[in-house]
Amino acid sequence: AEKLKQAGKAFDKVELYVSPTSYTLGKNPTPANVYQAMVCLRYIAARVLSDPDEAFVPLDDSFTIPENIGKCMERITIHEKDSLRNDQAEIHLILEDGSSMDVSCDVAPGAPGNPITTEQVDKKFLLQAGKALNGDAATFLLDYLKRLEEADDISVLIKYPGEILGLAKES
Repeated sequence: AEKLKQAGKAFDKVELYVSPTSYTLGKNPTPANVYQAMVCLRYIAARVLSDPDEAFVPLDDSFTIPENIGKCMERITIHEKDSLRNDQAEIHLILEDGSSMDVSCDVAPGAPGNPITTEQVDKKFLLQAGKALNGDAATFLLDYLKRLEEADDISVLIKYPGEILGLAKES
């Protein structure tokens, strides 16, 4: 997705090649709920191609496929390739101008050999914690957890942080 953005090009079709195991787990063409979406390769690829910043953003429980991602999904075909490991993928993009581009991923982001960055972990934590706490409480909790080894009193973690700060989201 980043290479496409840098080149200023749009794609017409995507051929995504993955390991047989990844194919078996992710071949469902259209996820009906958040749990299916978490492993649906067409959905994941469309989401990342539509907006690379969404790669590690958690899905909402009230899952629906946005129109732009649905249209993108229609142009993606998933194939299994025996020579690929579970943390690898190959992509053949056919661009709108008729040219093509091949991209390979030797170790997927988030896999043990290619962990996500601290900033990506922090962003994901704040998004997830933000479902229960408002921003100040989620940020407090993240900062506290990062300094846990220095903490004198961890009872803050035993109690609901929103109660302590008076910052719980209203139900």
